Amino acid sequence: GTRVGRLVVKGLHDVLIYPTFAAYIYECKCDCGNTTYVRLGNLNCGKTRSCGCLRKETAIKNRKKRGIENAKTQYDKGLNNGDQR
Repeated sequence: GTRVGRLVVKGLHDVLIYPTFAAYIYECKCDCGNTTYVRLGNLNCGKTRSCGCLRKETAIKNRKKRGIENAKTQYDKGLNNGDQR
């Protein structure tokens, strides 16, 4: 199938009919192994590029880049005190 980011399009899964348009839903297999269902418009414009694993990996990478390994743990330990009201 066609590749979009980390997704490989397997085929048409469903068509949702609305009064003014139809939404084509495609089944996609992500490189991480998950299966996800994506609207055709989101595949065409590049809005959806993974099952969600890309967002998680990017968030972890950005936290590490800023020196925050686990913000919740630091907050719980009182290391993230700031000016909280």
